[in-house]
Amino acid sequence: MKKVPTLKAAMTPFPYSVQLETTLTTVRKLIQDHNIHHIPVMNSGEIVGVITGGDVEAREKMVNGDNEQSLEVLHVHMSKPYIVDINEPFENVLLTMADKHIGATVITKHGKLVGVFTYIDACRYFGEYLQAKFPKINGNDAA
Repeated sequence: MKKVPTLKAAMTPFPYSVQLETTLTTVRKLIQDHNIHHIPVMNSGEIVGVITGGDVEAREKMVNGDNEQSLEVLHVHMSKPYIVDINEPFENVLLTMADKHIGATVITKHGKLVGVFTYIDACRYFGEYLQAKFPKINGNDAA
């Protein structure tokens, strides 16, 4: 790595998003079908929150099966997500996420959703960096 990486290089671009009226059943299916955990929540084109697989699971355990179909994202999403512009320095995002125990950052460009950056993305990016920076020579480097 010869220069400071950008947020764009590590984020998940073009994320799925849901509306406030989306049912938790639909969110659960989206999570399962696409192996994702953090989903931006939209209302009239504006980012209003984030919902996670954990949010869905916890809420579904609290209600009986009859009510599950009527539960919507509106009832369980986390409002006021951490939102940054795509040009925000990568180190600022990482340090803020660590300091405030934030699992996901919503990335925008000109106020529009363009990506999500999660703690999983951070681990993957740093792991790939370490592999590139310190390649294994012959596979016998464990002592």
